[in-house]
Amino acid sequence: MKHKYIDNVALKWTMELLETSGHRFKNFPAAMYAVDVTFQQTNAPAGSFAEKKLYFSKKHGHYGFKVEVSVLPSGHAINVTSAAPGSIADIAICESNIDFHVEKLEKTSHDESMLDADPLVTEYPTAWALLA
Repeated sequence: MKHKYIDNVALKWTMELLETSGHRFKNFPAAMYAVDVTFQQTNAPAGSFAEKKLYFSKKHGHYGFKVEVSVLPSGHAINVTSAAPGSIADIAICESNIDFHVEKLEKTSHDESMLDADPLVTEYPTAWALLA
């Protein structure tokens, strides 16, 4: 199901398609997609305190799991990570998914001619931006 509704969408939508379909972020046109980590509350797991605390999120004050989701400006999800324990920092989840981000943000040969007015374009000329 993930392959059909998420992975295939990621292959279809390029920055060129976002541009021609009018789906780029209005205020951040150099951003390819937005990413955020969502928290799903669960019951406290059975087991010792050491096992339980791995799933406790101090930020949310509950036990649960976290999942990172990457979403295009068109509203399509292009990546969903596996669930991580609630105590894992959001940035750590993003960093563990770095291979996806590096690959998806890389400009294609078609993208080279597109306007990129991002302030960091001189530092990262071959990559699109990411909203986090």
